[in-house]
Amino acid sequence: LVNCPPVDVSLVNKACLSKKVVMIKAIRIPDLNLLQTAIERVKGIDNAAELHVLHLVRDPRGTIHSRLKIKNLMERLYKYTHLDHQGDAPPLEELVATNAEWLCGETLDQMAAAAQQPEWLKGRYLRVRF
Repeated sequence: LVNCPPVDVSLVNKACLSKKVVMIKAIRIPDLNLLQTAIERVKGIDNAAELHVLHLVRDPRGTIHSRLKIKNLMERLYKYTHLDHQGDAPPLEELVATNAEWLCGETLDQMAAAAQQPEWLKGRYLRVRF
C-alpha cells in the first residue's frame, strides 16, 4: 500500500475558503466523530458555511468483483512482494477472503452508525447505495 504524505491543513483551509462550495471526498470514514469534527471546524472558520455529507455506499460485492478482476496483477504483485518470505505468507486466496470479510463488516458498521442519526448529523446526511 502507498503511504500518503501529511496534509498541510492551512493550505487546504485556504483553498477551501476561496470557493463557494466545498466538498470533501473520503473513501471510508471509520468513525463518525471525524465528520462531527469536520463540521465543527467548518463552522469555526465560516459560521455561515454548512457541511453536508453525501455518503456513497457501494455494494461490497461490486468492490470485491472489481478486485478479483485484477487477480492476475495481484498475484504477480503478491509473489514479487513475498519472494523473501517464502512459506511465511498466507495464500493469496486467504488474503482476498479476509479482505472481503473486512470490507463487508466496515460497510455494515458505517451504515449502522449513520442510521442512528446523531443530532449533529440530522438534516446534513444523505446515503446513496449503488
